[in-house]
Amino acid sequence: MIFMTKKTIKKTLPILAGALIISLTTPIIPSNLLAEASKGVKVSTTKALNNKGVVKKIQDKKIVDKKAEDKVKSERYIGLEKAIEIAMKKVDKKKSEVTDYEIALTYDDPHYLIEITTINNPKIYKIYKVKVHGTTGEIKDVHVDKIKDKEYKIKTNNGRFISKYEAKMIALKEVKDEKAFITGFEIELEKKVPHYLIEVKTSKYKYLMKINAETKEVFDLTKEIKDKDEYCGHEYKIKGNSDKINKDKKPVVDVKYITEKEAIKIALDKIGRDAKVEDIEFEKDDNPPKYEIEMYNKDYEYEIEIHATTGAILKFERDGK
Repeated sequence: MIFMTKKTIKKTLPILAGALIISLTTPIIPSNLLAEASKGVKVSTTKALNNKGVVKKIQDKKIVDKKAEDKVKSERYIGLEKAIEIAMKKVDKKKSEVTDYEIALTYDDPHYLIEITTINNPKIYKIYKVKVHGTTGEIKDVHVDKIKDKEYKIKTNNGRFISKYEAKMIALKEVKDEKAFITGFEIELEKKVPHYLIEVKTSKYKYLMKINAETKEVFDLTKEIKDKDEYCGHEYKIKGNSDKINKDKKPVVDVKYITEKEAIKIALDKIGRDAKVEDIEFEKDDNPPKYEIEMYNKDYEYEIEIHATTGAILKFERDGK
């Protein structure tokens, strides 16, 4: 039997009381809070539980995001060509053509949006927008607009402007990369040289180019190394949309210009006979950059402008002496 003096009992009682409190509260308070309490830190159990809830939500969101990413990467998409084929069958009109497309292969709603223009009669054009599911090929929606012949002619400059679809196909062909996709598209048909401004990306590069809406010529082509943090996967991109393009960013790869000699040869080929150069100037800062050439022979004087990157003839004037 152990005997304790009054002095020992007085010292022991606070310890026993503390142990009793701890034993009673341990099932309620989590160990990490108990540790903080033992250090004299004030802890709100409610706040701590709420914080745990927030952490759980964040963790759950990460799991959902990862699942979404895995799903998108594992999906097998039907491809643009198949989507166009399905849309054309749905419209089923003899006089019809694809005039635009958009690709939005998102997690929630992967789809292709195909625009088809048809002529029911000489005075009315129908524009179909067919939404095709990205993996099943199912038709999800069909929207039809009608425009009159006069409006259509104004819009297309009496049919001389190429369609947005054709411009996009030219841009993709220009970069010579099967995995290239369009990330920006702007219509600038009111300019002195009517054109489409298109941004194209590949796994390594970003291209910005203009395509003449009448001649299909590619000009003002710039190429830059893509930022490392830019994602390139087709699955997460909306391609072919009229996204605003950053025109202020300077290219890190210089554009290749034709030489003065090449420009003169193009001019002589256009004249089709002998002529002498009176003056030639390279206007690099013009939009588009060009060679301005004055030539003459015994019968005529010529003023010719040659596109400095594509070699296209921008202006040709002939005056008799």
